[in-house]
Amino acid sequence: MSQGNAEFSWKKSGFGVAVSVFVGVLVFNINSVPHWWTSIISAIESVWVWITEPVSISRIYLGFLGACSICLLYLLSKRLFEPRNSYREDLIFNLLWRWKWENESPYDLKVHCPVCTREMHNQENSPYDLPREVYFSCQGCQHRVNQKAGFSVVKDHVDIEIKHRWETGLWKKAISRSKG
Repeated sequence: MSQGNAEFSWKKSGFGVAVSVFVGVLVFNINSVPHWWTSIISAIESVWVWITEPVSISRIYLGFLGACSICLLYLLSKRLFEPRNSYREDLIFNLLWRWKWENESPYDLKVHCPVCTREMHNQENSPYDLPREVYFSCQGCQHRVNQKAGFSVVKDHVDIEIKHRWETGLWKKAISRSKG
């Protein structure tokens, strides 16, 4: 055994001896201890007896308790570890948006037609025309949507809306909408 371990062991046992002596003196001289100390000691003693007392539990109750614990753990783990990958599309500003997740942020936002789900093309008016406007048009079904902002502004608002829906749980409605 090395010198450091022996010293650590001695310090540990020395602390134990000191605590034992203190408790022994306290218990031995219980009459000379103030009244509130006896109350504390008796409370600690009764808690210790209650904790260490053997208890008989029916196997049915034990099995029921185990099954409830497993169900509770399953539900909590499902709530705590919901995969972001399940929320990858949503209808925002009358357009179907699809994206991927990276580091808790959506990226690679693409706009799709809400009618036929094909990817839509966007075209902005001239930067000199006010107000700024972007036009989304579908080559498949000729569906068209206008937004009263530039494409980068619309994309930023969609990004913010996706994060908001994720944080508030509103994204679950989008999942149920797409499955149903």
